Amino acid sequence: MIDPPSSRPRLQDRDERSSLDVEQARYLRRRVQFWRSVAGALLLGIVLVIVVVAERQSTLGSRCRVALEHYGRIAAQLRLEEAEPATLRLRWQYLDPAPQGFLPAHYQILFNNWTAATQDAEAIPLAVCSEPHGTLTGTGRNVLFRQGQRLEARWVDEGPGSELALHGAAAERSLLADR
Repeated sequence: MIDPPSSRPRLQDRDERSSLDVEQARYLRRRVQFWRSVAGALLLGIVLVIVVVAERQSTLGSRCRVALEHYGRIAAQLRLEEAEPATLRLRWQYLDPAPQGFLPAHYQILFNNWTAATQDAEAIPLAVCSEPHGTLTGTGRNVLFRQGQRLEARWVDEGPGSELALHGAAAERSLLADR
């Protein structure tokens, strides 16, 4: 650490007052420089942590979307839209796990929408993430939509996404209560 001005040796050829002023100025300049570098390092560390957390959240959200599209393709191949809701629920839970690491249980199925007839321009939600995912711009959920014959996973903000998840959870509870 830098020694305070009073304990450092003074130059003998200067008068007492000017020597003290120069020493104090050097001491204060070094002290300010030290604290600026500490603040810069701290700020850089905080920015680095924010970037890493944001990238991790973004990666989780995109892995979830890819897994949801994977399950949608498998469900279309198995023609689950023709199954009864109880059968649909059971077969969805036992789909082969996606390579992205998200299990089928990560998603709420919207049972009533699987059998609904669609027009080409209309997008109907079929499944939604049970848990929200965060990004730098906010939180939201991935939702599997059917538009005509095409299945597509889209990012939906947390407000409408949580309503879809609650709707799916309520449908599943009523399905289990009917047993």
